[in-house]
Order: sequence, then structure tokens, then C-alpha cells
Amino acid sequence: IKNELKLEHTQQVAISNSYICYGLKAGHIRTLNRNTATRALFKGHPASLSYIAFFNADTNLLASASREGDITVRLVTDAAGPEGEIVPADTVLMLGQLPVQQVDASPAPPVTLAWHPSISQILAAGAAGTVSIFEVPTGAPAQQPPALSEPGIKYSLPSNAAVTAVAFSPRGDLLFAGDSAGYVHAWWMEGEED
Repeated sequence: IKNELKLEHTQQVAISNSYICYGLKAGHIRTLNRNTATRALFKGHPASLSYIAFFNADTNLLASASREGDITVRLVTDAAGPEGEIVPADTVLMLGQLPVQQVDASPAPPVTLAWHPSISQILAAGAAGTVSIFEVPTGAPAQQPPALSEPGIKYSLPSNAAVTAVAFSPRGDLLFAGDSAGYVHAWWMEGEED
């Protein structure tokens, strides 16, 4: 029996103390308020999601990335809906774009994200053979949607393999990236105190 099912590890659900968010096939994000059961649909990604995560359970800062490499960071809040009811709403804080081209013989893995464990302004994203670090604004930009943000730091893998996972150490002083060849790469985060 020929099976074309490809095993991929993606994160399609994000949960905070206030909201449950999950990715839909068209790249949209369904958001449910955990207390009122109201829901909303956030649009903006051109392709299905490969990763979605809140900064932590106590905040409503949500990062998402699509398979095409676009990244959105939004603040999820409640606002009045079209009929006056209170529904989830979002304010886009940052937009980013990563290269997702194929770097070896296999298809490019999905984009992966990692929040810094204690600093909500630091978001790492891995795609193709690069790990990029974005600085997330603390407030809503005057222009909506905001202009594309460039990563502040980019790390390239020394191999010809694709990034398959990114993670910060619990203290946030190290950034790790796994690749499609099975290696783990580590970088010391400059400016982190001992």
C-alpha cells in the first residue's frame, strides 16, 4: 500500500488564560474567548499555518507563521462586534517575511517559531537554512497593517540543511535550532546577563 502521508510536526493550536486559537486550512485563525464562548476569525496569512503560539498563558500576545514564511504578531483583546456583542479582536503589532525556499533535496519544512522565555519583544523564527530574531513592538503601530519588519539578527546554518525547530533555553541565554540533517545548532544570545 502506497501512502503519501507526510509526517510533520506543526503547532496549530495556541491557548492562553483568555483565548483558544487554532489554524484553519485557508491560513485563517479561529479565536474563541474561553469565558464568553464568543468567536472571531482573524485573516492575513496567504497559506495554511505552520506554527501558532502565545507568548505565555497570562498574555494575549499571539505569533503565527504560514507555510509561505509570513509571520504575524497580534495582540488579542475583546471589542464590540457588528451587532454590539463583545467578541475577540486583534491588533497587528508586527509583520515579517522569511525565505522558505528548498535548501536540500527534500521539501522545505514548515516555518517554526519560539518566544524568548521572559522577554515578549523577542521572537525567533526558523525557515529554510536561517534562524531570524525579530524585535516585536510593545505597542500598536500607527499604520495598520504595519510595514514588514526586518529581523534584527540572522543566523545561517553551516550545513545545507533546513531548520526544523527553534527553541530558547529556559534562561533565554541560548538559542537552539534543529535541522533536517539531525544536527542541533546553538548560539549565545549577546546581551543576556548571567
